[in-house]
Amino acid sequence: SRHCYVCHGAAAISGGEVPDLRYSAVLGDSPTFKAIVQGGLLARNGMPSFGALLKDGDSDAIRAYLIARANTDKSALAAR
Repeated sequence: SRHCYVCHGAAAISGGEVPDLRYSAVLGDSPTFKAIVQGGLLARNGMPSFGALLKDGDSDAIRAYLIARANTDKSALAAR
């Protein structure tokens, strides 16, 4: 939350300025997600690399959190 919250919002719910990561197509693709978060794949689009701050497994943990958030929020909407 220290680094992602600033752009992607609390609980990964975007305020609309940047992509809402709960709906990201790359959540299903671990290597691409890691390339974005740790490798700077989307640096030209404004997404910085966090490779210097993250250790092995961190991008997978972030990805798992986002998938869990997406599933939880989807279930909550379906229950309404």
